[in-house]
Amino acid sequence: MSSSSAPGGDCDYIFKIIVIGDSGVGKSSLTVRLSEDVFYKDYASTIAIDFRMHQMNYMDKRVRLQIWDTAGQERFQSVATAFYRGANGVMLCFDLTHRPSFLHLDQWIERVRQQALPGIPCLLIGCKSDEARSARQVSKEEATAWAQQHGISYIETSAKRRKTCNMRFRRLPKRSFWI
Repeated sequence: MSSSSAPGGDCDYIFKIIVIGDSGVGKSSLTVRLSEDVFYKDYASTIAIDFRMHQMNYMDKRVRLQIWDTAGQERFQSVATAFYRGANGVMLCFDLTHRPSFLHLDQWIERVRQQALPGIPCLLIGCKSDEARSARQVSKEEATAWAQQHGISYIETSAKRRKTCNMRFRRLPKRSFWI
């Protein structure tokens, strides 16, 4: 996989990550948790595209993620399409407590295949795992099977829970998602 390198800069690698999925699934809450380490209970829907940065260390390398949070509404998809170019990875999100967002994953993965580079690493993320205990509409087995069918990894997380969210994303490079 190609990545931008910044020798002598404040990081060793820069990766452009696109975050996609239906509106309201938790994409923005996830990206805010990663970049600012906060959770906002009431967060306005993204309009078009939002950009955030996240830095992490992996195997003595400083990695900067440029996280492009896309709007989930259909009317913004033509704007979001331009951001697939040059991306190093895709985070495909759905809401564990809202089955329609899971059923739309086939449409989202098709957009990735049409717009992004062939073989781009993708990660399926089941959001709102904190609410899934009482309101789960998609089983872990079903989501895992979907991810395996499409040759991608799967995790569940909650932006509300700092430790859980951060722990999940620290493990990502070990899964060869970016590096």
